[in-house]
Amino acid sequence: MGLGVVYNSRVKRPGKRGVRAGKSARRARAAKKFVPFALVNARSLLKRVDVITHHLITYDLDLLAVTETWLNERHGDHDLLKICPTGFSAVHSARLGGRRGGGVALIYRESYRTHVVSFGYTATSFEYLMVLLQCNSPCIHLVIVYRPPSQSTKCSDGQFLSDFSGFLQLLVVSSGKLLIVGDFNIHVDVAGNSTACKFLTLLDSFGLSQHIRGITHLDGHTLDLVISRISDNVVCECMVSALIEDHFVIHALIRAHRPVRPQKRITYRELDRIDADCFMSDLLSLSLLTDPSDDLNILLEQYNADLSLLLDKHAPEHVLAIRRRCRASERRWRNRKKKGLALEIDREIVRNLLKEKRHLLKKEKSSFLNKKIAEAEGKKSLFNIVDSFLLKKPVLKLPRHDSLPDLFSRFSDHFLKKVTDIRASLDDVASFSSATATADADVSSDVPSFSSFERVSINKACRSALFHLRSIARIRKFLSRSAAVQLVSAFVLSHIDYGNSLLAGLPSSRLEPIKEPIKSCMLLLESSPEPDVAMP
Repeated sequence: MGLGVVYNSRVKRPGKRGVRAGKSARRARAAKKFVPFALVNARSLLKRVDVITHHLITYDLDLLAVTETWLNERHGDHDLLKICPTGFSAVHSARLGGRRGGGVALIYRESYRTHVVSFGYTATSFEYLMVLLQCNSPCIHLVIVYRPPSQSTKCSDGQFLSDFSGFLQLLVVSSGKLLIVGDFNIHVDVAGNSTACKFLTLLDSFGLSQHIRGITHLDGHTLDLVISRISDNVVCECMVSALIEDHFVIHALIRAHRPVRPQKRITYRELDRIDADCFMSDLLSLSLLTDPSDDLNILLEQYNADLSLLLDKHAPEHVLAIRRRCRASERRWRNRKKKGLALEIDREIVRNLLKEKRHLLKKEKSSFLNKKIAEAEGKKSLFNIVDSFLLKKPVLKLPRHDSLPDLFSRFSDHFLKKVTDIRASLDDVASFSSATATADADVSSDVPSFSSFERVSINKACRSALFHLRSIARIRKFLSRSAAVQLVSAFVLSHIDYGNSLLAGLPSSRLEPIKEPIKSCMLLLESSPEPDVAMP
């Protein structure tokens, strides 16, 4: 058996307000509220069905991402459905070409709405599966990645970084929240590993964060990763759990509300508990038999009323609220049954009206948004238009503080220090001016060198540009090309100005991170159906 997490068996004590405190209690409350997720490297899913199924049920998981499924394209769907416990379904992507090994899959509860996204990106150095999860609140793009070791393939580390960089260029502009998980076979825990350093730098340039901090492999390295956008705040907690084969299971809580299983009210009568003798005695004493009416309408009402009262007396009607947990085959059967009750022409009319409604809504939104952008004056007006369309409400938050007097003191010290620094800088400028007026000085020695322009400043500008690019991508389908170019120029290109003298003086190797947002801009603008304006 694998290693597991040992929990403290202390007596539960209520807190000050009747709520248990402590890390384990907070984790239990979060597990009820947020989506429990796990990542496991199976190394042949069919060989470890019992272990993985037991782990899935024991930890009450809603989502389980699996790498190295070793399923094939021909029988993979059938084998995967046999593995799923009751109430679960699954999707997978097998290794192409019929080769042994590899493959990724997602096992999920049927209460989640899922859609496999065909991304159209072909990578030779890694395998992936992209699934759109529609929870109660946000839409989450879950990407499961498996990168085989470089020793077992002909793909080098540099080729993987190049492929993954192109993959992130497409992912980073996707709407909704983004979560990338999988086995990358990179020792990110080794500080001196050049591939790991380049990989983490690549994530940082795209505004992504890696959440795993412990070992995930039996050899003592961190290979399985959980990655998300820094701005999304989608991962609540990450931890390393039990050992399955040579990889530990990764547990995480996704900051999204768990979908409530649909409730249905049913009515039933306990007919098998009816006393036959009493029922027959009451039936023979009904007025329908002892004093029937001569009028046909009255006789029919008498029949309905007497039998209803008799049935309510011996088998009263009960109402029960249940949660539907039907399998996919049952759902298909019920849908076919419902479709058989209506005419096909009625179904086609409703579908056409729904399509027309969606088309009109999209057309009106697009017309309104493009008109507002064309009438906007200045960058601030464009900010207000985009924020209002995305339903973003600015929230003012105070910094973390223990008490308000301490916060006031911190503000006061900050502004006093700021005034002192400004005065000191003015004194330095005055002394420099007087010195240059009296004697010829070597001006070049006082000019700051380009080496002081740190890479972190460039990465910060790139992250800011990508943040605005994601906002534009969310409303791209409503924008004309001219409106999209206007927003990209105002929000994105203003952060990446190639005409800036500081950037022009830097070596080309320092400007590599800037190319990624530029490529993402071009991909975003190329999706326009109206190529009427050129890129500035």
